[in-house]
Parts: sequence; C-alpha cells; structure tokens
Amino acid sequence: PLIRASVSDIRIPLFLFAFAEELQKSFLPIFVRQLYEPNPWLSESVIISLPIVVWLTIVGLAAPFSGQWSKRFGSRNIFLFGLIPSVAGFLGCSMAQTIFQFVLWRGATALGYAMITIACQDYLLGKNVAGSRNVNIAVFIGIVITATMCGTAIGGILAARIGYQATFLIAAGLMILAGFAGYQMLSLDIGTGIEVTPTGKGGLAGIRLIFKNRRFLVFLFCIAIPTNILMAAYLWYLVPLYLFELDRTTAEIGRTMMIYYLLIIAIGEAVSKKVNTAKGLTLLVGLGALLSGIGLVAFHRWYDFWAVALSVAFLGLSHALIKAPQITLSLEICRAEVQTAGHNIVLGALRVLERFGSIVGLITGAVMIDHYGYQKTTGIAGISVCVASLFFLLFFFVFRKNKPDA
Repeated sequence: PLIRASVSDIRIPLFLFAFAEELQKSFLPIFVRQLYEPNPWLSESVIISLPIVVWLTIVGLAAPFSGQWSKRFGSRNIFLFGLIPSVAGFLGCSMAQTIFQFVLWRGATALGYAMITIACQDYLLGKNVAGSRNVNIAVFIGIVITATMCGTAIGGILAARIGYQATFLIAAGLMILAGFAGYQMLSLDIGTGIEVTPTGKGGLAGIRLIFKNRRFLVFLFCIAIPTNILMAAYLWYLVPLYLFELDRTTAEIGRTMMIYYLLIIAIGEAVSKKVNTAKGLTLLVGLGALLSGIGLVAFHRWYDFWAVALSVAFLGLSHALIKAPQITLSLEICRAEVQTAGHNIVLGALRVLERFGSIVGLITGAVMIDHYGYQKTTGIAGISVCVASLFFLLFFFVFRKNKPDA
C-alpha cells in the first residue's frame, strides 16, 4: 500500500502537548491545598485528591468515545478539537479561586488529554502508516514518558520561579503551539478505518469475558492495579505533599519525580527486549512488583528527603520491569479471549479496570493519610504490595504448576 504517514508525524505535536500537560505534576496537590477550605463532609486529604480522581475518571470514560470519534472524523481533526478543552482547561486552572472551579477545569483538560492521546495512538494504527504497529506504539509510549519526565522537572522549576498560575498559562500556550504543529504535520485522513471492535464484544461484554479468567484476575488485582495505585496515589499525590512538608521547593520535587520516569526510559525498553517468554514475563512483573513494595517499606520510617528520593528510585526501577511486559503478559494470559474478541478488548478492559483501581486506591490513600500520616501510610502500602506480589508469584509458579490454564 501507498505510505502516506509515519511515526515522525506525531513526534513534535504529541511531545509538545504531553510536555505542557505534565508541567503541573510536581505541584498540583500543593496548589490545591492552597485553595482548600474546610468542608463538613470530606477531609482535607480527600478534597486535595479530587482533581486527580476526576482527571483519571474522565480520561477513562472519554477514551472509548475518543476512539470512535477518531475512526469517524480522522485523527488529525480529533487532535485539533481535543486542544479546545485542554487549552480552556489550563486557562481556567490559572484563574480558579476555589477547589470546585479547579476540579471543573481539570476535568476539561482530562477530556482533551483522552481525545489527543487516543487520536495519536489511532494515527499510528491507521492504514498506510510506515513501520510495524508494535514499533509505532513503542515510540508513542516513549514520547509520552519522555515528555512527562521533562514536563515534571521543568514545571517544578517554573512554579518556583514564576508561580503556579503563570505555569498553567505557559501550558496553555504550549498546547496552542502543539496545535499548529499538528495541523502542519498530521495527514488529514490517517487514523480512520482501523480495527473496529466486533459488535457485542466491546465495553462491559469484553470485561465480563475476561473476568471469567482466574489467571487474569490474579494478575489484575496483584500486579496491574497496585502498580497504577502506587503511581497515582504515591508518586502523583503523596510525594509532592510529603516533600513540601519537608520544606523542599517545587523545583526539587520535580527533579525527584523525574527519577521515576528517567529509570523507566533507561531500563524499560532494554528489559522488554531481553524477556519474551510467558514464564519470564510472569517472573519479571512479579519480582518488579515485589521490589516496589520493598522500596516503600525500607524507607518509610526515615523522615528525610533522601528517603523519599530513594523510594521514588525504587519505584521507577521496579515499574521499569513491569510497565511494558505487563501488556504482553496480559495478552498471553488472555490468549483465548484475544482470539474470541480481539486484543483491543482485552487491553481496553485492562485500562478501564486499572484506572478504576487507581481511583479507589487514591481515595483510600487520602483517607489513610488523615488517620496515619505520610510515613505509616507509605509503609502499609508497601506491605500490601509485597503481599499481593508474593501471592501472584505463588499462584503462577506453585499453585498452578501442574494445573491446566484457566
């Protein structure tokens, strides 16, 4: 077929957009705490978590619709339309005077994020796009993680120098630049006509299908959901607040969080290339999850900046072992379901369930911080992850050793 597009088309637009979106990551809970006013129904910690909870919820709900819009209208059009709620959301965040207003505008940025990331993903899966799908998606993930690393670090520096509101305005400006780049670089009709879910196998039907697989349930509740909870509840929420309490600047917070993404970039791709058997992948994600729990337990008693930095490094190292392999492993575990419904259904259901787990975990973590404080909450989370990962390893390597697949 005639090649009319390539992965290079999305590099600059997607990087600019993701970079702008991530400028807030190192200071968002700190900014929300400044807007906090006492509420008779919800505690301070829960209210501070609401912008992240709403963002995760809307991204999860909007992603399937964004995929359908992209197939119908083309990826470039959805990319450009997605910038409207994103830019409006960051402008609104810069002017928000209450937490309710801020949550509303963060919801708008979540809608834009879902539309744009799904549009870019579908662009790479479209007809007449150079390169294999696997390589193109790996490049997509690499762009997003690299932009996240840079945006988190530079956003912290900007917030320390010019303030939170001005940083939100810079994010909006960068997104407009991403729009110009996307308009110039993305081909008009790429992204339409990609694999469509068979009728009756999508959404809840797909989730019901994979829920019959016991091995998948063990993987989901022991590896996939805990991994996402640690990223949302610990890295995005607890780390900024805890370091701010330790009198660290937003620039230092951003650099500390950057360690996580740097390790995933440096180690993740190399690890995923080395291990490709089902047994090897299972061992890798199990040990990776165990390592993340050990990292939290080992350093949770130190009321110190370096303890947090080391725990973030442990988290980055362990998630580098988990992130890419868990996608391949989920498809291997659900081989029968993939043949019945397609890999999009399995991965789509996995993402929905991961996000739902992250939301529940984040709210639970916020409540625990109110009752136990940062240190004890970190220790409890670490022990829970260790127990879950040990059960996962026992289930796959001991309990099921002489049993047929579920």
